[in-house]
Amino acid sequence: MKQVDLGTEFRMKKIDSRSVVIGFLVAVIGFMSMGATNSTFDSITVGEIILKDESLWIVDKEKREILNIAGANDIHALLLYNTEGTPIAAMSQGDDGAGAISVFNDKRKEVVRLSVTSEIDGYIGLFDRYGDLQWGMTGKRK
Repeated sequence: MKQVDLGTEFRMKKIDSRSVVIGFLVAVIGFMSMGATNSTFDSITVGEIILKDESLWIVDKEKREILNIAGANDIHALLLYNTEGTPIAAMSQGDDGAGAISVFNDKRKEVVRLSVTSEIDGYIGLFDRYGDLQWGMTGKRK
C-alpha cells in the first residue's frame, strides 16, 4: 500500500487579491438575495400597467380593499372603498360607453349619479337611502 505525505500533497496555496475580491462579492450577493424577500418601495414609476386578470386591487396593510380597477370586455370601472370594505364611489362607463360617476351610502345603495343620457346630454340623479330615484335632471334644453 502506498503512503501519501499529507503535509506536501494538500498544502494550501497563497491567496491572491483577485480571489479575495471574488469571495467578497459572492458573500455580498448572498446577503442581498436573502434580504430581498421582504422588500418595500417608496415609489414605483411605470409607463404602462397591463391587467393580468379582469381587475387590479389596491389594499392597505391589513389587506382591506381601498381601490379596484376593473377592465373586462364590457365594462371599465374604478371603485373606491371605505375602511369597512363597502364601495363608496365609482367611476364607470355606461352601456353605450359614456362615463358615469356614482356615490354610494354605507348600505351599498347608489345615492348620487352623474352620467350621460342616450342623447349625449348630462344627467344628475339623486336617490334616497334605499336607492330609489327622488330627483333627476338632464342638461337638455326644452
